Amino acid sequence: MINQIEEKFNTNYCQFWFESQKEPVIVPITEYLVVWIKGWGNKFNHLYPHMLTCILPEEKASEAPRSISIVNKECDKATNHLKVIYEPPLGKRKKGGFAVCVKGFMFPFADISARLVEWMEMMRILGAQEVIAYSLAVHPNATKVIDYYKKKGFLRVYPYSYARGEPVFANFQRYIMKEDYLNMILNEMFPYNDCFYRNIYKYDYVAGIDIDEVIMPLGNWTSWYDIVEYGEKFKSPNCKTFAGICFRNTYYPKYEGQPPYSTDIPSYFYMLQHVKRIEKHMPSGFATKCLHNTKYALTLHNHYSLDYLGCRDLDMNTTDAQLQHYREPDDKNTLNLTIMDPNIWRFKDNLIKRTMRVFEDLDFFKDTEIEN
Repeated sequence: MINQIEEKFNTNYCQFWFESQKEPVIVPITEYLVVWIKGWGNKFNHLYPHMLTCILPEEKASEAPRSISIVNKECDKATNHLKVIYEPPLGKRKKGGFAVCVKGFMFPFADISARLVEWMEMMRILGAQEVIAYSLAVHPNATKVIDYYKKKGFLRVYPYSYARGEPVFANFQRYIMKEDYLNMILNEMFPYNDCFYRNIYKYDYVAGIDIDEVIMPLGNWTSWYDIVEYGEKFKSPNCKTFAGICFRNTYYPKYEGQPPYSTDIPSYFYMLQHVKRIEKHMPSGFATKCLHNTKYALTLHNHYSLDYLGCRDLDMNTTDAQLQHYREPDDKNTLNLTIMDPNIWRFKDNLIKRTMRVFEDLDFFKDTEIEN
């Protein structure tokens, strides 16, 4: 995180520290990729995310360094010491499948534990092998859900704070998120990219979504594997690789006070009970979310990759898949322009069965007051 953007940087250096030797291997930083676009916002006293590239010497290419220091001149005494996180697949497992990256668990006051379980089980049904999240502040009941999935090996959670050092107190965090939106968004680039690079050797695709979003295959498709297989058909001699596969956003608002859409489904199943959506999808590129290809994406924004190898993201047709976003639309004029779209009911029996099993494991109905 650097306090300038699109400025000319002097050549700085990486000092690679290896287990096998006492002295560091020193190489220049060869590239600064800004994980932001200046036109989106550029204010004084803000920190902008950058991806710095240092290339390992050929004789060290097969050995992961233990840590890296960034210095101004080659032989400067380091004032920082950054641990290298290198996580290849474990045991006999080969790279493949899907992980989900969630930018921040920030729900300190609302008990969304029932929604969180339903969402987690939906991720499993669609093909996710693991969810990786970054935690700011969480309600106690949701903490029980988080601990449950961590023990099951389906969820990893890392602590998270803002780069300027703002303290992570729930009320204060809410305030700074509201009062300085640009600062909040800039800091969100960090968990997405950290999550992506933690998993590039483990998974073929990383989905960058929030817990009120679902990348939903449509028609006869029932998993993200179906989407990826279909995406292969769009490759051509001019475009052999895509940085990811992206999906147009459609909102599923609350519509409070309306009766449940199904009397066969318990009221605390939020997504299964909210099946009326805004009629028109958002335009391509607006509020979109993607399955990012770990071979070709380089830097991630909330909604798509900013830097990549090969071709940019493939934009999926709305008849094949969509991003289902369970919140109010920004344009309130669209709230009355709706259609019924209960495609999630294709998974109803499986989703209810799996979710109820987790509720029982957690003594959910005994200890938890469910928020509809």
